[in-house]
Amino acid sequence: MKQLMMKLVQHHSYFLSILIVFLSVNNAIATEKVVVVPLSSNKIGPSVKRTISVPANALMYSTLNEPTITPDAHGLRWQASISNAPSLTIKAPSDYAGGDVVFYIFFETTTSTAGKVDFFLRPTSLGSGDGIVDPGSINSTAPVDVSGKIAFGTVYQQSFLIPEDRLSGGWWTTSMQRHGAGETYTDDVIVRGIAFEYQAVQ
Repeated sequence: MKQLMMKLVQHHSYFLSILIVFLSVNNAIATEKVVVVPLSSNKIGPSVKRTISVPANALMYSTLNEPTITPDAHGLRWQASISNAPSLTIKAPSDYAGGDVVFYIFFETTTSTAGKVDFFLRPTSLGSGDGIVDPGSINSTAPVDVSGKIAFGTVYQQSFLIPEDRLSGGWWTTSMQRHGAGETYTDDVIVRGIAFEYQAVQ
Protein backbone atom coordinates (compact mmCIF):
# COMPACT_ATOMS: atom_id res chain seq x y z
CA MET A 1 0.00 0.00 0.00
CA LYS A 2 2.89 2.34 0.84
CA GLN A 3 4.53 1.62 -2.53
CA LEU A 4 1.26 2.37 -4.35
CA MET A 5 0.95 5.72 -2.59
CA MET A 6 4.54 6.62 -3.52
CA LYS A 7 3.82 5.86 -7.21
CA LEU A 8 0.71 8.02 -7.15
CA VAL A 9 2.69 10.93 -5.67
CA GLN A 10 5.41 10.49 -8.31
CA HIS A 11 2.85 10.46 -11.15
CA HIS A 12 1.07 13.48 -9.70
CA SER A 13 4.37 15.43 -9.57
CA TYR A 14 5.18 14.44 -13.15
CA PHE A 15 1.83 15.64 -14.52
CA LEU A 16 2.04 18.81 -12.42
CA SER A 17 5.45 19.58 -13.96
CA ILE A 18 4.05 19.10 -17.47
CA LEU A 19 1.13 21.39 -16.63
CA ILE A 20 3.48 24.14 -15.37
CA VAL A 21 5.62 23.92 -18.52
CA PHE A 22 2.52 24.05 -20.74
CA LEU A 23 1.14 27.11 -18.95
CA SER A 24 4.51 28.87 -19.16
CA VAL A 25 4.84 28.26 -22.90
CA ASN A 26 1.21 29.23 -23.52
CA ASN A 27 1.68 32.48 -21.59
CA ALA A 28 4.83 33.31 -23.57
CA ILE A 29 3.00 32.77 -26.84
CA ALA A 30 0.06 34.86 -25.69
CA THR A 31 2.27 37.80 -24.70
CA GLU A 32 4.55 37.69 -27.75
CA LYS A 33 3.58 40.34 -30.34
CA VAL A 34 3.76 38.73 -33.74
CA VAL A 35 2.47 40.94 -36.54
CA VAL A 36 1.61 39.30 -39.84
CA VAL A 37 0.18 41.71 -42.37
CA PRO A 38 -2.02 40.27 -45.15
CA LEU A 39 -1.00 41.79 -48.45
CA SER A 40 -2.48 41.74 -51.92
CA SER A 41 -1.17 39.69 -54.83
CA ASN A 42 -1.29 36.57 -52.62
CA LYS A 43 1.69 37.80 -50.59
CA ILE A 44 1.57 37.39 -46.83
CA GLY A 45 4.14 38.83 -44.45
CA PRO A 46 5.32 42.02 -42.82
CA SER A 47 5.61 45.11 -45.02
CA VAL A 48 7.73 48.22 -44.91
CA LYS A 49 7.25 51.65 -46.48
CA ARG A 50 9.71 52.51 -49.25
CA THR A 51 10.21 55.55 -51.47
CA ILE A 52 11.55 56.01 -54.99
CA SER A 53 12.66 59.62 -55.54
CA VAL A 54 13.41 61.11 -58.95
CA PRO A 55 14.90 64.56 -59.68
CA ALA A 56 12.66 66.80 -61.75
CA ASN A 57 15.17 67.07 -64.60
CA ALA A 58 14.61 63.37 -65.31
CA LEU A 59 11.05 64.11 -66.45
CA MET A 60 10.33 64.03 -70.20
CA TYR A 61 8.44 66.96 -71.70
CA SER A 62 7.80 68.67 -75.01
CA THR A 63 10.15 71.46 -76.07
CA LEU A 64 8.64 72.04 -79.52
CA ASN A 65 7.18 75.56 -79.54
CA GLU A 66 6.38 75.03 -75.88
CA PRO A 67 7.89 77.56 -73.43
CA THR A 68 5.70 76.43 -70.54
CA ILE A 69 8.49 74.38 -68.95
CA THR A 70 12.19 75.27 -69.00
CA PRO A 71 15.25 73.85 -67.22
CA ASP A 72 16.33 75.51 -64.00
CA ALA A 73 19.34 75.01 -61.75
CA HIS A 74 17.02 73.47 -59.14
CA GLY A 75 14.73 71.45 -61.43
CA LEU A 76 12.07 72.51 -63.92
CA ARG A 77 10.60 76.00 -64.05
CA TRP A 78 6.89 75.54 -64.67
CA GLN A 79 4.44 78.23 -65.75
CA ALA A 80 0.82 78.30 -64.59
CA SER A 81 -0.39 76.50 -67.70
CA ILE A 82 -2.08 73.21 -68.51
CA SER A 83 -0.53 72.95 -71.96
CA ASN A 84 2.50 70.76 -71.17
CA ALA A 85 2.46 67.36 -69.48
CA PRO A 86 5.87 66.03 -68.39
CA SER A 87 5.94 62.29 -67.87
CA LEU A 88 7.96 59.65 -66.08
CA THR A 89 8.13 55.88 -66.50
CA ILE A 90 9.81 53.51 -64.02
CA LYS A 91 9.95 49.73 -63.69
CA ALA A 92 7.45 48.54 -61.10
CA PRO A 93 9.41 47.70 -57.92
CA SER A 94 9.95 43.96 -57.56
CA ASP A 95 9.15 44.18 -53.84
CA TYR A 96 5.87 46.06 -54.32
CA ALA A 97 3.40 44.44 -51.92
CA GLY A 98 0.25 45.87 -53.46
CA GLY A 99 -2.02 48.62 -52.24
CA ASP A 100 -2.36 52.26 -53.18
CA VAL A 101 0.76 54.32 -53.84
CA VAL A 102 1.36 57.90 -52.67
CA PHE A 103 2.86 60.23 -55.27
CA TYR A 104 4.57 63.48 -54.27
CA ILE A 105 5.51 66.61 -56.21
CA PHE A 106 8.09 68.77 -54.39
CA PHE A 107 8.26 72.36 -55.63
CA GLU A 108 9.16 75.92 -54.73
CA THR A 109 7.43 79.22 -55.41
CA THR A 110 9.23 82.07 -57.16
CA THR A 111 7.32 85.12 -55.90
CA SER A 112 5.67 86.38 -52.73
CA THR A 113 2.23 86.17 -54.33
CA ALA A 114 -0.36 84.25 -52.29
CA GLY A 115 -2.56 81.64 -53.89
CA LYS A 116 -3.11 77.94 -54.45
CA VAL A 117 -0.97 75.57 -56.56
CA ASP A 118 -2.80 72.58 -58.00
CA PHE A 119 -1.20 69.83 -60.09
CA PHE A 120 -3.00 66.74 -61.36
CA LEU A 121 -1.82 63.35 -62.68
CA ARG A 122 -2.65 60.77 -65.32
CA PRO A 123 -1.13 57.61 -63.82
CA THR A 124 -1.30 54.11 -65.24
CA SER A 125 0.85 51.02 -65.73
CA LEU A 126 1.87 49.16 -68.86
CA GLY A 127 3.13 45.78 -69.96
CA SER A 128 4.68 44.57 -73.18
CA GLY A 129 2.08 44.65 -75.96
CA ASP A 130 -0.29 47.04 -74.18
CA GLY A 131 -1.86 49.93 -76.05
CA ILE A 132 -1.40 53.49 -74.81
CA VAL A 133 -4.69 55.15 -73.87
CA ASP A 134 -5.70 58.09 -71.72
CA PRO A 135 -6.20 56.62 -68.22
CA GLY A 136 -8.04 59.69 -66.93
CA SER A 137 -6.80 62.22 -64.40
CA ILE A 138 -6.36 62.01 -60.64
CA ASN A 139 -6.54 65.07 -58.42
CA SER A 140 -4.88 65.71 -55.09
CA THR A 141 -7.01 65.82 -51.97
CA ALA A 142 -6.59 69.61 -51.94
CA PRO A 143 -4.62 72.38 -53.66
CA VAL A 144 -1.54 73.65 -51.81
CA ASP A 145 -1.84 77.05 -50.15
CA VAL A 146 1.24 79.16 -50.88
CA SER A 147 2.05 82.58 -49.49
CA GLY A 148 5.12 84.72 -49.03
CA LYS A 149 8.68 83.97 -50.00
CA ILE A 150 11.48 83.11 -47.60
CA ALA A 151 14.91 84.16 -48.90
CA PHE A 152 15.27 82.70 -52.41
CA GLY A 153 11.98 80.79 -52.32
CA THR A 154 9.64 78.67 -50.23
CA VAL A 155 9.20 74.93 -50.79
CA TYR A 156 5.99 72.92 -50.65
CA GLN A 157 4.77 69.48 -51.64
CA GLN A 158 1.52 68.14 -53.05
CA SER A 159 0.51 64.51 -52.61
CA PHE A 160 -1.74 62.19 -54.61
CA LEU A 161 -3.12 58.71 -53.99
CA ILE A 162 -2.70 56.39 -56.98
CA PRO A 163 -5.16 53.45 -56.71
CA GLU A 164 -3.76 49.93 -56.76
CA ASP A 165 -5.87 49.00 -59.80
CA ARG A 166 -3.80 51.40 -61.92
CA LEU A 167 -0.53 49.69 -61.00
CA SER A 168 -0.94 46.10 -62.15
CA GLY A 169 1.44 46.37 -65.13
CA GLY A 170 5.19 45.89 -65.14
CA TRP A 171 5.97 49.56 -65.76
CA TRP A 172 4.53 52.52 -63.85
CA THR A 173 4.01 55.69 -65.85
CA THR A 174 2.40 59.01 -65.12
CA SER A 175 2.14 62.45 -66.64
CA MET A 176 1.81 65.62 -64.58
CA GLN A 177 0.01 68.84 -65.41
CA ARG A 178 -0.35 72.13 -63.61
CA HIS A 179 -3.36 74.40 -63.35
CA GLY A 180 -5.91 72.01 -61.88
CA ALA A 181 -9.36 73.18 -60.89
CA GLY A 182 -8.13 74.73 -57.64
CA GLU A 183 -5.18 76.71 -59.07
CA THR A 184 -5.07 80.44 -58.24
CA TYR A 185 -1.30 81.06 -58.08
CA THR A 186 -0.42 82.64 -61.44
CA ASP A 187 3.39 82.78 -61.18
CA ASP A 188 6.04 80.19 -62.00
CA VAL A 189 6.98 77.34 -59.68
CA ILE A 190 10.13 75.25 -59.79
CA VAL A 191 9.53 71.53 -59.47
CA ARG A 192 12.54 70.02 -57.71
CA GLY A 193 11.58 66.37 -57.57
CA ILE A 194 8.88 63.73 -57.47
CA ALA A 195 8.53 60.51 -55.49
CA PHE A 196 6.55 57.25 -55.28
CA GLU A 197 5.88 55.90 -51.77
CA TYR A 198 4.70 52.28 -51.61
CA GLN A 199 4.39 49.27 -49.30
CA ALA A 200 7.10 46.69 -49.90
CA VAL A 201 7.50 43.09 -48.81
CA GLN A 202 10.15 43.09 -46.11
